Parts: sequence; C-alpha cells; structure tokens
Amino acid sequence: METALLAFLPGALLMIFRAGGLIMGLPVLGRRGDSRWPRIVLAVGMGALLYLPRPVIVPLPANFFLFALMAVREVLVGLLLGMGLNTLFGTLVVAGEIIGQNMGLNMSRAMDPDTGDQGVVLSKFLETMGLILFFKLNGHLLAFRIIAAVNNVLPLGAPFDPSRALKGFTALTDAIFTNGMSLAAPVFAVMLLMMLALLVVGRAVQQINMMEFAFALQIVIGLMGCVVFIPRVLPHVEEIFQQIAAATIHLVAPF
Repeated sequence: METALLAFLPGALLMIFRAGGLIMGLPVLGRRGDSRWPRIVLAVGMGALLYLPRPVIVPLPANFFLFALMAVREVLVGLLLGMGLNTLFGTLVVAGEIIGQNMGLNMSRAMDPDTGDQGVVLSKFLETMGLILFFKLNGHLLAFRIIAAVNNVLPLGAPFDPSRALKGFTALTDAIFTNGMSLAAPVFAVMLLMMLALLVVGRAVQQINMMEFAFALQIVIGLMGCVVFIPRVLPHVEEIFQQIAAATIHLVAPF
C-alpha cells in the first residue's frame, strides 16, 4: 500500500507546483503582501483537486537534482498561465491610463497599498472593476479548467517549447495595448470632440480663459463619458477575457 502511494507522490507534487505557479502569476489569487500560508494551502488544495480525479504516475528521476528541475519547469508552466490570465487587468489599466491622460487626471495618482505602485485613479477603478468582473465570470473556476486542459496536452513532467511560450506571451502583451485602446476609444472620441469644440469657442470668444475652463470641463465630460460608455463596453470586456483564456492554454500547448 505504501509503495503504491509513493508511486503517485511525484505526480502529486508536480501538480501542486504547477498550481502554485499559477497562483504566483495571478495576483488576484494572492498578492505579495498576503501571508504565504494561505497561498500554500490554496496551491496544495488546488493541486489535490486537480490530481486526485485523474492521478498520473510520473517516474521518479534518478536523483533529486533532476526532480528539482522538473519542479521548476512546472512552476514556470503555472506562472505562464497565471500571467496570461493577468493580462485582462493590464488591459483595463491601459484603458484607464489613456482616459485619465485625456482628462488631466495623470497629475493626481493613487498608490496601491498591496503592490506599492502608483497609478491614475481611473485606472485603479477599472482594475477594481476587472477584479469584480473576474469573479462574476467565474474566473477562479476558469483557472481550474485551464490547468485541467493543459494537463491533457502537456502531461506532468513533460517539457514545453519556451520559444512558443515567448511568442504567445508577446502576442498577449501586444493585445493589452490593442484592447486597452479599443476600450478607451469611445471616451477618447468624446474628449477629442470636446477639445475641438473648445477651440472653436476660444476663437469666437477670446475673453474666456480657455485653459482654466477646459481643465474643469474635460474632467466633467470625461466622467460623464465613463458613466455612459463603460457599462456598454462590459460585454466587450467579457469577450476579451474569453479570448485571453483561450490564448493562455496555447502558451504551453505543444501544438
């Protein structure tokens, strides 16, 4: 009995390392400021739930060094999957930066207490909205399904192509800016029309201090644009998330 259990131990450990890598790459499941123990428990529980229904016997390498290399490789696989899913939040941050730049909010920046990074208030708001949307779309369950799908195409302990993973992750990074600009486009267009209208008014009524007037007006118009257009782009955000999830699987898939 003990010999049979020991035969499954290497595969179970590799599955836990793969799940732990995903948790490291997806901060929504555990940020740097959090205690390490909840993340360890989450990784062990997630690995057990994924491994026990379909246990796989992985031959134990000849020495500990080779097994350590396999463990590091599984952590890298999970890390790539987590970072791939995390591009959704990068897309929303880029959209918030573009809108905030046109509203003049870049002069007022907020600090994230979890990461210590500074950002535009609007980008932090959109990132928080993305966090809520992530759980609304069952993104935490999608992470389970992604690892399960990867287990079918990339067995535990099997090598993956780093060049293919790098090319896929580069494509996801490019999509951050493309999708971010598409999300910010409606509000950006309204702000552009407002600036053109102010230029016409400034030429017609030169007594108005356009600098002071425009600074207050662009914030008001920008916020109104966000209120009107952000609810309308949420279906597009859901579509982007589904595309990101599909592309994430192919980061380590051997085809």
